[in-house]
Amino acid sequence: MIAKKNRLCMLAFSLVQLLSFVLPVRASDAERVQQLVDIIKNGPSLYRTPEAASAYAKYNPQGGVPAVSSTDGLVAIKQSLRAAIELADFGDKARDAVPALVEVFPQAEYLYVISGAQFAPGMGSFDDWVQTYVISSKNKFLLSSPFVEYQTLTRCEHYVEAAATTDIHQKRMAGNKVVEASVDIYVTIRINAAACALAKITGVEAGSTRESWRTWYSRSLGASAAAPSGQSAPVRITIVNTPANPPPDYVVGARYQITLTTGDVVTGVIESVDDASLTVRVDQGGRYSYDKSFVRSRTMISAAPYQYAPAPAASPVGQQAAPASGSIPYEDLMNFSYSGRTMEVVMQNGTVMRGALGVVDASILHLNVDGAEIPISRSLIARISVVPDAADTRQTDKPAGNAAPAPW
Repeated sequence: MIAKKNRLCMLAFSLVQLLSFVLPVRASDAERVQQLVDIIKNGPSLYRTPEAASAYAKYNPQGGVPAVSSTDGLVAIKQSLRAAIELADFGDKARDAVPALVEVFPQAEYLYVISGAQFAPGMGSFDDWVQTYVISSKNKFLLSSPFVEYQTLTRCEHYVEAAATTDIHQKRMAGNKVVEASVDIYVTIRINAAACALAKITGVEAGSTRESWRTWYSRSLGASAAAPSGQSAPVRITIVNTPANPPPDYVVGARYQITLTTGDVVTGVIESVDDASLTVRVDQGGRYSYDKSFVRSRTMISAAPYQYAPAPAASPVGQQAAPASGSIPYEDLMNFSYSGRTMEVVMQNGTVMRGALGVVDASILHLNVDGAEIPISRSLIARISVVPDAADTRQTDKPAGNAAPAPW
């Protein structure tokens, strides 16, 4: 009996010792994830070596996502890439890092230049010949990357992309095929560290661009808002705007009216966006791609990626609908008392948006939603109300006699 009690005591003591080791490990994991998130937030979104930046400017004169190429930027991107890859190793334990990874989205680009390469008969097709240089350059980069050591980089090897641009000086054609040429080959290597981390943390493959992950995250926020109340929603994105990380200029899935430099006006839904162009599914049917340089102005009509509410009942023709209970008259927004406040705007089609109120005039108000400045036409708005903020101790500005805005 005494021996049995001794064994139980020793077992209890062992469990206490085990817990004393396990709990600090969990705490340190959370602390380490936060440290890595802070590194990501303080680093650049995109670093290009000076050679890569020069080549990008040469072949993309219309511009694109700003990048840094300074010595300080190189030091910062090395830290950010290592931080993202370490977050990938944490897997689901690093889910609190998702907002920062989506918004900052650290990437780095390097350039290999193969000058005067000679293509001749017997070397296969021209494209396949160029691809051999791409594969060779990528393998060389993995072994001796200037950003991250081989042992670290191989953990995200599948998220290292390589693409080539060619500058042909002399060529001989046979029909529509190149059979002989003297070529400069520019191989750009990109480390998509953020995409690697996000895929391993979330278990989702949403692409290798910041725009594709922003779209996924916006939709996941909408899905979580509609989930049962017992389920917790992810932390909302915190926008980190730096010269290398501008706010998004278009929202994928949203409907815009776009005026082109030709004078044409296009209305439709944005299907995809990259650094230089956008694809629109127009209301009249069909899809069209436009260089961003051809867009003179744009106005968002509705923001589809955000959550939906039932559309308000239509008023009889010629009769203006009365403001809903708790709604603020549009005219009151123009007296600056609501400027900067978090507002809820319900559109006529049922779309609901929340953001900080910006400039308001007689026909359009501007709402800052997750860092994107969205112009909203007055004619499309069904209801506007203040979103209560626990940290805001100011009295809600409202006309005398009106009830306080109801929480959403």
